[in-house]
Order: sequence, then structure tokens, then C-alpha cells
Amino acid sequence: MGGLLLDIVVAFVFKTIALAVKGRGSGRWISVRGTVLAANSQIPALGCATAEVVYTFAVHGRKYSGLYERPFLSSGAAQSYARQFRPGQEIFVRAKPTDPSISVIR
Repeated sequence: MGGLLLDIVVAFVFKTIALAVKGRGSGRWISVRGTVLAANSQIPALGCATAEVVYTFAVHGRKYSGLYERPFLSSGAAQSYARQFRPGQEIFVRAKPTDPSISVIR
């Protein structure tokens, strides 16, 4: 049982660091409106629970899509977060000015 808990914590830490690195400096990125396509939570056999939000947005008339993955220590928290997003819902997206294919939601 201790190994399973350690696996969850390690996966959570790794995914949290990856998310921070991807979004580093995003406060200065272009802010555009996007649309949620889908949102759900993933509870893998190993690792931590993850909420996933699939979205689209446009920068300078060109369309892009993104996948925002946020890790959680509990499946209930991941499900609760994913339920906040509905298909068709408008969201704000931060897109990297030099490469809009890199984006995050805040």
C-alpha cells in the first residue's frame, strides 16, 4: 500500500512541475477567448488523478487547440475540477506570443 501512495505522490509532483515549466511566464502571454470542447478526469491504475480540459482558440485568425492537464492527489478533486468546464463554455486562454500552439488556461 505504501508503494501505491508513493507512486501517486511522485506522479503528482512530476506533473505539477511539468505544468509549471510549460506555463512559465504565461502571465505575459497573449490572452484570448477560447471554447471548451470537453473536460473529464482520468484515474489511472498507477499515478495520480488528472483533470483534462480540451479547448480551441484563435490567434490572429489562426485556430489552435489545446489540452490542459492538471494533476490532483484525489480522484474526487479531479472530477470536481473537470465538472467546472462544460462543452461550449467560453474560457480565457494564455497563448505564447512566439508560438501560439503552446497555451495554458488560467
